[in-house]
Amino acid sequence: MSRITNRLKEADRRIRECSHRLELYRRRVAAKERNPALAQQADQLIPLALDHLKELVGYRKRLKQVLELDTFLSRNHDRVPRVPPHMR
Repeated sequence: MSRITNRLKEADRRIRECSHRLELYRRRVAAKERNPALAQQADQLIPLALDHLKELVGYRKRLKQVLELDTFLSRNHDRVPRVPPHMR
């Protein structure tokens, strides 16, 4: 079970990183006057970052479903995983 929660934590970390990168790209596009080449490059990277974020969120949802299913199917009450509230 700890393997699933570790993967969930890793997915959360990667989602935060991807969101941060996406926000950076958007700020670069907004500051187009200062550096047009960088803004153009960032504008091209935004759709890729959005696709990556969408994949990560889908992966996290599947992990969460697996964790909930494992909790439901667990017959040994001593092994019921303790999922932190922020991961629910």
